[in-house]
Amino acid sequence: MRKRKTGSKWRNRPVIYDGKVFGSELERDEYIALCFLVNEGKIKAVECQFRVNLIPAKKTKYGSLRGVDFIPDFRITLNDGSFVFYDTKSDATRKITAYILKRKLFFHVHDIWLFDRWDKLMKAIK
Repeated sequence: MRKRKTGSKWRNRPVIYDGKVFGSELERDEYIALCFLVNEGKIKAVECQFRVNLIPAKKTKYGSLRGVDFIPDFRITLNDGSFVFYDTKSDATRKITAYILKRKLFFHVHDIWLFDRWDKLMKAIK
């Protein structure tokens, strides 16, 4: 079996901007666009890498189970005070079963929509 070279499995290079480390240039560019929307007053705030618990840790008489967290790229505070989350994904990544399950579980547990397409996020903001 061939050993994979170290680094990102999608070959993204981390990018530093405004003192923050982003997983890719696309994620950085979308952060810049979201900051522009904050400055225009279309959204209230943007937070990066906001950790959300999907399944809490649990101890049983048989042993312990670790919790499951999901870290979307951005938590966006809308002007009405509600939140939406945005996760930068390529078309290929959106089709991965593990990601689809996490997105559905995220909605089921927290009743908050996780956007992974820029155009749908923009429709929700307007």
